[in-house]
Amino acid sequence: MRVFLILVSVVVSLFAVSCASSKFPVNENGVILASRGQMNKDGIRLRGKVQDINVLDERIQYSVQIKEVLSFGSTFSGVQPNVSETVILYATKEMKFKKGAEVIFDALSPIDKGAGVLELNLIEN
Repeated sequence: MRVFLILVSVVVSLFAVSCASSKFPVNENGVILASRGQMNKDGIRLRGKVQDINVLDERIQYSVQIKEVLSFGSTFSGVQPNVSETVILYATKEMKFKKGAEVIFDALSPIDKGAGVLELNLIEN
């Protein structure tokens, strides 16, 4: 009986962990779909590959190499990153992606690029 209870608790724990780590759906090509449904009118939808991860105090900073610009919100007026450009993407600690993961996401960009690396803010739906 004791072995059965341990086995059940292990199975339940594994199920809970697998559900927590699969917060976003993945398409048939293995790309994480972090953008869902309606797009923010000021946003841009991008596909990129996570190159590096830095955990800051209250958020996570991802270095993402842009693979494709997918679409724009109806009133988008920010800076569009170029394909193969590496950008900085800021997200809350709840939005976790692994290094090497390919992700489709919505972001807000600044109006002017300025000097240096383009910094984007993830739109969390």
